[in-house]
Order: sequence, then structure tokens, then C-alpha cells
Amino acid sequence: MRYWFGGTPADWTFSVAPGSDTPLLTGGVIVTFWTDQVGGVQHTDLLDDSGQPITSVISGDGLTAPKGTIPRFQGPPDVTGMWADAGAGERFWMPATNFGDALDAHLGADDPHGTLAAARAYTDDAIARLPPPGGGTGVPGVVALESFSGATWDDKFSAALSYAAAQTYRPVIALPNGGIELSRGPYTLFDGLRLTGPLGAPEREFATRGPQCVVTVSKAPLFAMPTSVRSISMQNIQYRASGSVDWMVRETDFANGPIMSDAVFYDVGWVGFSSIMHTRHLRVSIQRMYANNGTDVQFKLGGSDNSYWLDGGSYLSGSLPPTAPAYVYFTSMSRTRVGPLYLTPQYATGFRIEGGLGGLSFDGTLLDCTGRDANTACQGSAIYIHSGQGHVFRNLWFFNTATNPAATGRAGERGHVYIKAAAKEIAFIGCQWSGGVKQTTYTPTGTPAIYCEAGVTDVQVHAPLAPNSGEKILQQAAAGALACDNPSWTITTAP
Repeated sequence: MRYWFGGTPADWTFSVAPGSDTPLLTGGVIVTFWTDQVGGVQHTDLLDDSGQPITSVISGDGLTAPKGTIPRFQGPPDVTGMWADAGAGERFWMPATNFGDALDAHLGADDPHGTLAAARAYTDDAIARLPPPGGGTGVPGVVALESFSGATWDDKFSAALSYAAAQTYRPVIALPNGGIELSRGPYTLFDGLRLTGPLGAPEREFATRGPQCVVTVSKAPLFAMPTSVRSISMQNIQYRASGSVDWMVRETDFANGPIMSDAVFYDVGWVGFSSIMHTRHLRVSIQRMYANNGTDVQFKLGGSDNSYWLDGGSYLSGSLPPTAPAYVYFTSMSRTRVGPLYLTPQYATGFRIEGGLGGLSFDGTLLDCTGRDANTACQGSAIYIHSGQGHVFRNLWFFNTATNPAATGRAGERGHVYIKAAAKEIAFIGCQWSGGVKQTTYTPTGTPAIYCEAGVTDVQVHAPLAPNSGEKILQQAAAGALACDNPSWTITTAP
């Protein structure tokens, strides 16, 4: 800025006659301005009182201004004082007349020296680490979603996630008793994220039979994977889809894509989603789940060392088309245990298995289409084994599946379990293929419990059962694929 000079009671030009000490007002004197008392550079970027450029000023001549007065003018930008030279061989210091005003404005500014910005940043960070006002749930380490500020649930959810992510020890975010809607996803998962519904309230119920904490997801997936994420936990929440939406952004790279590790999903419900989770897992646990009304592959998972549905009470169904790969699609899944999930594979196949180095083990899983007719029951095989080795199936239950394998569009598919050529080293132990004496089944007569495509090797069937007049048939495209230790079962060869 430019500062003002001159025009004050101290700004005059005088002369003194030789031999006299009496000063006389002198007008019409040209005054120039300099950077230094001696030498230096002349200031020539000046403006007169009306804003016109000048290089010097002339003191009043007694006609247009009082005699000897130095008129008001502006100095160069950001110059607060200059040395004035009236041609008498001496220069005198002339300070700006409004410098005090500028100083007052400076001192009154929010942050005149830039020190407050750092203080604010420090304070903001400290505030972010404090529990929100009124956020006390009465439980150490738990903060209530309702306590965060925001006009919408998305505002509150975003604030809660930001707060939790900033903490060294992540708190549990408790969702409310009742329903909320979130539509501004996807929110990126982060290490240590912990979400819960009201404490101690499982959410495995059907949609109209008692859910306590319901999160409706609309417009976009709720979550997305970062490059990797570890140690997340969700429990006691029922998520519901509004419209065609995925619960989480689908990952497609199962060779090098993101990995979720050491995560736990317990007493969680998913209702009506196009898909629930497509990603790689390492040491992930999903227990006591309720998932229903899905419309596409619900879980597409790869990885190892996982535990799925081991703690009983898990349920999965939906309305996938017969041509969908499966409700649960394992790709390169190894050293993983699958428990007593009750899966009603309406229309589509229950499990599809591709690849794997061994150790994929099922125990007590039920694939049951009770109450479904020929068109709504599982049309193709309940389990479709595309490839891999070392898969073990123990104590599984099959009923009313493989009602119309042609509907899947997969050539050659037949049997409750269909095994393709690239698979080997597979064991079935104590599994049951129930008939229709006690319940109606639409599985065509002559359907084998297991069918092995040409090229399959070393499929071992131990102690199979066929209650309720089930058919005791095992089938292979080429001899030698199957072995069974129950002589009442028939192994047929049919290309």
C-alpha cells in the first residue's frame, strides 16, 4: 500500500538570511525525496493529493496554498519514511502521516505474524482427538453416532469416521437403535474401523421380524477398499439396500488386488444387495450372518486362512438368476473353513470353487431348497467345482437342487455336485443327498449326487448317505475318477 506524507503542522519550508537566526517562510520550493540521508536513490514514484504521478513536491506560494506548506502526497508503495531535500544541502527525515493507522490495522488483524495459523492447527488437531460433545455412551471406548454434528446421517457418519481414524486407539462407533439412511458412499475402510449396533443386539432376523439397528444404503456402495485394510470389526447391524446397489465396491483383481485381513463380521445382516463383498481375504471371519434377497453373486472371495459361518445360525438366500456363477464364489481360496451355513440357493448355484492350493474345508453346510418348485429351486448344481485341489466336504446336506441344469447355460453341467476336469484330490465324507419321501423334490430321477467331468482324478467319497429314498448314484465321464467305500452306491460312467 502507499502511505501519506506532508500536510501536517510540521511540514513547511523555511529560509534564514545570512547572519540572522530568524527563519522566514519560503514558498515555491521544490522538495525531492531520497532513500538515504546522504547519497542513495531518489524516490520518483509519487502521487499528488489527487492521485496524479509526480516526482517531487512544491511548497505553497501563498496563492494556491499557504506559503511554505508542503502539500499532502503519497509516497512509493510500502515506503513508510523518506529523506526530504529542499536544496539547502541538508536532508531531513519525513515519516508517513498515517503509519499509525496502518499499525493499528495490522495489530487488529486475525493473524498479523502468521503465528495463529499454527496454533489453530494444533488446537483443531487436539479437538479432533476429543470425544464429541455429548458423545458419551457410558461405555469406555464407545462413541455414539448421534453425538456427531451434521444435518444428515451421512454428515454424522463422515464425521464419526474421521474422528475414529484420527485416534491412536480406535473407538467403537455405536449406531442408533432404529433406522438411518446413508447415500453418499463409498466410504473408504481404514485400519481399526469398528462399527456396532446397540450393544448385545444381533441382527440376524428377517427384515420384518425384529431388527433393531437398520442401515439403509442407497445410490452408491457404502464402503470401498483401500490398497489394504486390517483389523476392522462390524457387529449387530442390519444393512439394507434401497434399489440396485452393492454393499461394497467390487474388486476384480484377485491376483494382486486389495486384501482385507484380520477382519470380523459378527451378527450382521445384509438384505437386498446386488453384491455384498468381492475382495481378497486373509484371516477374515464372518459369523452368525443373515443375508437375503440378493440379486447377483453375493460373495466373491479369494485368499486363505479364513473362517466363514462356523458359529451356527447363518443364513443365505436371494433371487440370483440361474446363469449367475453362484451365491458364494471362491477363487484361489486355500486353508479356509466353511461351517454350517444354511444356504437356500434359489435359482442359482450355491458355491462355485475355482483354484486353490488345498485346505478349503466345508463342514455341516446345508444346501436346501425346501419349499421351492421346479422353477425356483436351484436349477444347476448346488456346488460347482471348476478347479483346484485339496477341497474337503464333510457332513453336507443336499436337497431339491439340480432341477434343470440346462438353465444355467453351462455346457455339460449335471448332478448336485459338478466337478470339472481341472479339479483333483477332493473328498466327500458323511454327506447326505436326501430324497423326496418326506418332502417334495423336483430333482429329476437319475440325477447323480456327484458328476466328474473327463480329466478329474482322485475324488474320494466316504460314508455317503441318501435318506428319504434319495438316489445312490455317483457318475463320471471316464472311469477312475471316483472311488466310494459304500457298496450300496453305484458308480456309473456316462460322458
